[in-house]
Amino acid sequence: MSKILYSLYFLLIPLLVEAYTLSSGELDFKENQLSLKGNVSIVQDEFKILSDSALIERKENSSHLKKASFDHHVLVKLPSNGTIFCDHSFIDFESQLGELKMDKGKILYTGEFNFQGQNYPLISYCKKAHFAFNSEDKTHFSIDELMLEGDLETRVDKKFTLNANRAKIQFFQDKTPPSFKTIELFSDEDSLEFDFLQSHINTCYFKLDLAEDRILLGQMKGSWGSVTKTLFSCSKLDYDKEKKFTVLSGPVELSNDLFSHFQTNGSLELTHFNPENLSTLKMIKILGPFSCSYLNHEIKSEQGMIIDHSRTIAIIAQTAAAHPILYRYKDIEITAEKLELRYDPVTLTILEVKFSHNVFIRLKESLYSFKQALAHELKFYPEDHLIKLSAKTEEKILFWTNDDDLAMTMDGLEIFIHPETKKIFCKTFGNVKSMLKKTSELKF
Repeated sequence: MSKILYSLYFLLIPLLVEAYTLSSGELDFKENQLSLKGNVSIVQDEFKILSDSALIERKENSSHLKKASFDHHVLVKLPSNGTIFCDHSFIDFESQLGELKMDKGKILYTGEFNFQGQNYPLISYCKKAHFAFNSEDKTHFSIDELMLEGDLETRVDKKFTLNANRAKIQFFQDKTPPSFKTIELFSDEDSLEFDFLQSHINTCYFKLDLAEDRILLGQMKGSWGSVTKTLFSCSKLDYDKEKKFTVLSGPVELSNDLFSHFQTNGSLELTHFNPENLSTLKMIKILGPFSCSYLNHEIKSEQGMIIDHSRTIAIIAQTAAAHPILYRYKDIEITAEKLELRYDPVTLTILEVKFSHNVFIRLKESLYSFKQALAHELKFYPEDHLIKLSAKTEEKILFWTNDDDLAMTMDGLEIFIHPETKKIFCKTFGNVKSMLKKTSELKF
């Protein structure tokens, strides 16, 4: 009789205090330990453990549980329709931590999450796993976090499979029923490889933020486009489908084998026409110093640039005079404090590049001969091989060659570069004067 009463005390007091149920085919006890065999079950709200056998220990002179081990055909029921199948599970109720193991093979975890209005099944295989209960509420088996590690393989809705070193899954505690909050995958190298938004990606870090409906990738490289493939790499990628917005954080590098290269240690903000395709770009914002090349055009700037594809214009706002924009095109080199570039929306051919504020141009005529000029504004038309320089009212353009002591001032200047012979033809406008270069000082 005392054995039966003690068993009831062991079971019923925790039931009243912590609101969980415990059952099995057979049970035995010794002091503060309870041994269970056959159809073992412990259930509380969304949490459940089933196994063939278990050993449960409660604190001495207390109704609270101390630790428990579950063995053979263990099934752990988790939030968000999550289930783990393993051979052994150990729970330390004092530290609020749990451990899951397999004798052979891998642990199987299945779950389901909702991302941007769609449900996705999640399946993971790993060698071991850990979980943590909510440390603020020790009366409920409310799981905050699940860690999977060891030769981890994760499949998402048959869309892609990710091989990682470990994964961390966090759960909301303020939702009924509890659901995924974040899913993170970690790899020592960029071995997380998958296709995403019409792009192919390799990364060492993947985070699905279900609270914000965003995806974050770290230290990654990838490619987008089918006809013309663009390669890219960055330290971090943040994708927000609702805002049609992607941020690549530096160092960022993009390259296209056919025509272009881009690099910045700052960040790149991409706004998409179609959030399902990273290559459909509406606007690009470059934040921080950058360099880029496109066909024969090269730009370097300490200040960022905005490319508005809806208006087919690229703008670098006025920079400090000490750090001018540098532009090169074949034998032409130009520095200025502001740049505006217009291009064809279909062919992406650059039609006009406009420079303003302290504009300096140098044209290479031969190995040792250069033509140079200072102006307030310069417009370059690459397709027409034409350059137009102008000055502010009551100011002049200064023009000279490096192998001549004389310089000239004028109101306007047009320069034509013959596309075949490369010869330079100049046409002046307004009042033209000559002077010694060493005595000429103009500010624009």
